Amino acid sequence: MAIKRGASMEDGGEARAAARKRRNALARIVRSRDFTRDLVVTTLGVLIALGIGALVDEIRWRMRQAASERMMDEELAWVRGAFAYHLLSYPCVANRSEALFELIDDARKTKKLPDIRGIGSTRDFGTYGDSWNFAQSSDVMLHMTPKVAMDYSSIWVDVRYWADHSSRARLSWQAVNELGDRPGPVSDDLLDDATRDLIAAVRASETVVGMGLKNDEKFAKRGIKRLSPDGDPFDLKKLRADVSEQYICKPLMVDGKPYKLRESTAKPLPLPKDLQG
Repeated sequence: MAIKRGASMEDGGEARAAARKRRNALARIVRSRDFTRDLVVTTLGVLIALGIGALVDEIRWRMRQAASERMMDEELAWVRGAFAYHLLSYPCVANRSEALFELIDDARKTKKLPDIRGIGSTRDFGTYGDSWNFAQSSDVMLHMTPKVAMDYSSIWVDVRYWADHSSRARLSWQAVNELGDRPGPVSDDLLDDATRDLIAAVRASETVVGMGLKNDEKFAKRGIKRLSPDGDPFDLKKLRADVSEQYICKPLMVDGKPYKLRESTAKPLPLPKDLQG
C-alpha cells in the first residue's frame, strides 16, 4: 500500500509539472509578437468581412430599389398612355353629354323619346399599381430616401383615385345607354334617372380628364415616357384612330339621322404638347 501511495504521489507531481510546462509555453505564445500580430490580423479580417458583407447587402438593396423604380416608371408610362386616350376622347364625351341633355329636355316636353342609337361609353383600362404593391411588399420602400418614397406614394394615390373614377365613368355611361333603343312614351321617373346617370357620367369623366392633365404634366417632369395604353410604343396617329372608332366619338343617330347639337358649350382642352397637332 505504501508503494502505491508513493507511486500515486509521483504521478501527481509529474502531472502538475506537465501542466506548468504547458502554461508556461502558452504564456510565451501569448506574449510573443507573432501571436499579437496574428490576433490583430484575424480581428481585422473579421471586421473587414463584416464590412464587406454590409456593403454587399447595401449594393443588393440599391439594385432592388433601382429595379423597382424602373418597374414603377414603366407602369406609369402605360398610365400616361391611358391619360392620352381620355384627353383625346374628351371632346366626344362633352359633345355626347350635351346632345343627350338636349334630347332629355325635349322628351320632358313631348313625353316621348326618339329612337336613339350609338350612345357609347368611355373606356376603362383596369387597375394599376402592381409595381407599387411589389415595392411595398418586398421592403424596397424601407431603403428609399424619404423624398423618393413620398413622391411615389403621392403618385400612386392619385393614379388609383383616377382609375377609380375612370371605372365609375364607364359604369355611369353604361347606365346612360338605357336611353337607347326605346323610342316612344317615357315617364318623368325614367328621365329623372337618366339625368342623374348622365350627370354622374359627366362628373366622373371630368374628374378623369382633370386628374389626367395634372398628373401627365407631373409625370413628364419626372422624365416618365409615354407608352400606348396596351404597352406598345406610343403612336399618336394610331391612338387618334383608335379613339375615333369608339362609339362615343361616332355620330349619335336619332330617328335614323345624325344628331346635330343646337348649342355647344364645350371648351377645348389644353392638351400636352406631344398630343397636339
